[in-house]
Amino acid sequence: MENSNINIHPRIIEQLINTALDSGNRTMMAAVPMRNNKMNGLPYCNRQNRIYEDGEIIPNCGHAEREALCRNNLISFKIKNGKRKRKKARGSMNTTPNAILVIRISPDDSNILLNARPCRSCLENMKECGIKKVYYSANNQIYMENISNMISIKDSIFSRKIFQNHHNYPTNFRDYLKYSLRIIDNIVTDIYHLNLFIELCIDSYDYDITYIIRKKNNKKTCKIIMDDEILCTIHII
Repeated sequence: MENSNINIHPRIIEQLINTALDSGNRTMMAAVPMRNNKMNGLPYCNRQNRIYEDGEIIPNCGHAEREALCRNNLISFKIKNGKRKRKKARGSMNTTPNAILVIRISPDDSNILLNARPCRSCLENMKECGIKKVYYSANNQIYMENISNMISIKDSIFSRKIFQNHHNYPTNFRDYLKYSLRIIDNIVTDIYHLNLFIELCIDSYDYDITYIIRKKNNKKTCKIIMDDEILCTIHII
């Protein structure tokens, strides 16, 4: 396993690997809050839960990032007017975590780290509890992104079902993907975060998706194209 240039102690990675092995899912992940490249809480793995909706049992994976945030009391949920609302936990700015580390291990070899780049829902959870950076595994190494510049269109199976049932997202995954790309039209980021988005998100789909970076009047843009349609333009700062 490589650790690129990210200064995360190998013992922390080893502890997360051991935690991920406790997951009951084939997709085995673990996450822990961090501060100054040190653990600032306990690590937790993803869990398989079941949620009842209109009498139907829906398998729902408690993502490792959300488990780590909730179980370390960084974010909680309360019921108000019949709806579940997130509530940020209070804490000193000097002691609360400002980063999170999440890894995914191969089911065939726990020493191989797979893509654990967070989904949209987990990114929102991180923002709400003051997390500024996310460290995650991919390609057997650790990457780092600033959450404020991070682009994600990834949704869990459960989130897709919610968006399809309640927000009119397409049921066909190809159309769902195109719809998700249209939503990020005119988003702003830098070239570092754009490259990671393309490499670890866009290129992971088995579709013919192309992107064109252009510079005009000292302004750079990236156009993402699928099925000969420009789905979104990303502005590069």
